[in-house]
Amino acid sequence: SMEGSRRLPLGIFYIAGSVGFLVLALTVLPVFEPVFRAFGKDASLTGRIQLWRQIIRVMTENHTFTGFGYGMFWRDRSAVALIHTAFSSNSFMGSMTTGAHNMILELWMNVGLFGVGAFFLAILSSTSRTRQIEGERYIPGAAYLLWFMLFGLTERAISPYQYHTLFLIISLGILSEAEGTKGRRTVIHG
Repeated sequence: SMEGSRRLPLGIFYIAGSVGFLVLALTVLPVFEPVFRAFGKDASLTGRIQLWRQIIRVMTENHTFTGFGYGMFWRDRSAVALIHTAFSSNSFMGSMTTGAHNMILELWMNVGLFGVGAFFLAILSSTSRTRQIEGERYIPGAAYLLWFMLFGLTERAISPYQYHTLFLIISLGILSEAEGTKGRRTVIHG
């Protein structure tokens, strides 16, 4: 349909946006630090860029593909100590105990690159047929997925006890239900 041809490729957009933001934050934002400071702003996004650099360093050297276990990185004192080594022991980052402040990095710490890949595959799979979905189902699913992507840029986002994770799963379910399945019902005559 004409309506379907104008839709965002949601899965690709989600992955490119999530990964692209990290790349830009780690490479481009620091270049503009003098401009940000002139306006009284912090180009490091309140210390997040330094934290993200350290997380990437720690994860490329430890449990890269498998992570530390879902929800377990920040409960493992030796893992948290690896983050702290890049910061002064008297600083906030040198003593903080939770949160990567980025959904993709948090996921990497917990379930490794295999888990991040599985998450991206689930996003791609769930959004692969969005061109065939009716607009009244596409719009709320797409809107929530895009909001979740933006939220995840600076927060950990996925949590087993938060409503926004439940809504992500519901949205992916809505987006994965293409028009081809509409109207098929099994009728049992008895």
